[in-house]
Amino acid sequence: MANLVKPTVSIIIPVYNVARYVEKCVNSATAQTHRNIEVIVINDGSTDNSGGILSVLAKRDDRIILINQKNAGVSSARNAGIAAARGEYLIFVDGDDWLSKDCVEYMLKVIKETKSEMAISINNFTTRDAQQIINDRISTWSASKAVCRFLYPGIPIGSWNKIYKRSFLIKNNLKFQENMFMGEGMRFITDVAQRISHLGVGRRKVYWYRLNNALSATTAPNVEYGLAALDAIKGIENNLVVKDKYTLRAVNFHIWMNNFYILRILLASKMKDSYKELHRACLNNLRSNGIQRIFESEVSVSIKFKMFGIVLLPETLAKAINMHKARSISRDRTA
Repeated sequence: MANLVKPTVSIIIPVYNVARYVEKCVNSATAQTHRNIEVIVINDGSTDNSGGILSVLAKRDDRIILINQKNAGVSSARNAGIAAARGEYLIFVDGDDWLSKDCVEYMLKVIKETKSEMAISINNFTTRDAQQIINDRISTWSASKAVCRFLYPGIPIGSWNKIYKRSFLIKNNLKFQENMFMGEGMRFITDVAQRISHLGVGRRKVYWYRLNNALSATTAPNVEYGLAALDAIKGIENNLVVKDKYTLRAVNFHIWMNNFYILRILLASKMKDSYKELHRACLNNLRSNGIQRIFESEVSVSIKFKMFGIVLLPETLAKAINMHKARSISRDRTA
């Protein structure tokens, strides 16, 4: 009977070689307190046992729609999910993450209270932080403020932990860029945010983000990932709809910090000598543009102090942050 009722929310899960985690992810989607859902799982050519696990799960619950495709990347998988979705709203979940039981219920509450085409919870659980916030508050941000907050630190920048009105995406032909393999989530959410009237903003944690997947692109140091992330932010810069001074400054900040991200990767992967020109370019950018970025960026005082440290001692700070992150991953709880 579930398939005869148009789902309110389509939960879209791209899957590639996450056999260790995918059952927990899908089960968290089907266990939602809001029952009027469909769960669209796209097996993007997995070479591990992910496909077999998904086949079993799909037979147990007729709200699960399994799509098998040749490996084409996460953007292609998400777009396949959008095309197959029947829900009024869409939620994206990464295959190694999972949802709290009230995720859909809460995200619908935010989007309906704020009458928005897109909404976000600005906080999330991680494998290092299982503490729920004490006080929730639902508010709205303008399109400009939303884009700026996505580009500055502190807000989840993937397509997850958000909800979207499907008809708005279709009307504006908003899809994931399939030629991107890093930063595609950031590009998508900024593309959407620039076109909405306002963003619905909640604060309750309802999404669990995994930090201890050693195979994740955000965990393993890879120079190509860093360069792809830089291309992604430059793509955002070249396709801005909202071009006020605030968004332009936020873009410049993100480009500057991406140079530091690439520097960290070069040092962590011990590839500095293999990419001498790139290494030199990152250092030049960090030093020559740093003071201007410190003064014009709308970030906290503590981040400005960190930026000042990057200007003075970029490699020393990069090594220290790499060591800190490595220790943090080793202490993650297994979930």
